[in-house]
Amino acid sequence: MTVKQYRIVTKSKHFIYFVTEVDDNKNWCLKVAVKKRFKSKFKKASVDEITGYNVILKIILSLPHTPHYMRFNSYKDSPYKYMELDIPYRNEINKAIKKTYTTYENESIPFYDYALVQWEDLNDKERFFLYETPNQEMRWFTEPISKKTSGLCMNVELALQPMGKIVNQPPYLIVQNDYEDKQNLNWVKVRLDGSVVDDKKLIFKEDEINELKTWIEINKLTILLYWTQEEIDYRNSIKKIKSISDTQN
Repeated sequence: MTVKQYRIVTKSKHFIYFVTEVDDNKNWCLKVAVKKRFKSKFKKASVDEITGYNVILKIILSLPHTPHYMRFNSYKDSPYKYMELDIPYRNEINKAIKKTYTTYENESIPFYDYALVQWEDLNDKERFFLYETPNQEMRWFTEPISKKTSGLCMNVELALQPMGKIVNQPPYLIVQNDYEDKQNLNWVKVRLDGSVVDDKKLIFKEDEINELKTWIEINKLTILLYWTQEEIDYRNSIKKIKSISDTQN
């Protein structure tokens, strides 16, 4: 007999948030259980057969990882629907799952996303979803510029405007925050004036950062053409990219 398994995602004052192993990859479910000392407040709680926890809510897990804009959709057999819970309990669950972050693959992600990671890891028989961190997902929409092409000491990537997600998002490009030759996900977003997004810091020396600012200035048109999707052909973008050495000739 296979031993049933589960993973605790996080805990809050009244609740335990967990995922369980299932026979097949159906019912992508994040379960919310009430702690024993508060069980009397939830008469409709049902006992989970794997953990023995008193479950009050079964939330459907789904992509993409933008939980701040998502509603908590419950399964039909969920003892309570999210909107049936008293407002203080709804606020607690909302904060615990959507507004509290943990670190995964060197990125901060909400516990809703982490629940999907845990569920996939626990139920790896066939992967219906393959979770990607925000940076991994973004890589589908960025175009890498090697140090050889740019003449800079770091790799950079052109980024597309995040259509439909953020209104009037100022343009930026991706700067790899190390001296590695190979592209990786050690990214920092840099505005076209050279300022860094989200209070992060570049590791580079002042003269190297100034070179980056100069490179952005001489390639601003190409960066903006890609950002606005006026130019989406990578080969054409590369042809238009000027090296920092062009300013030194």
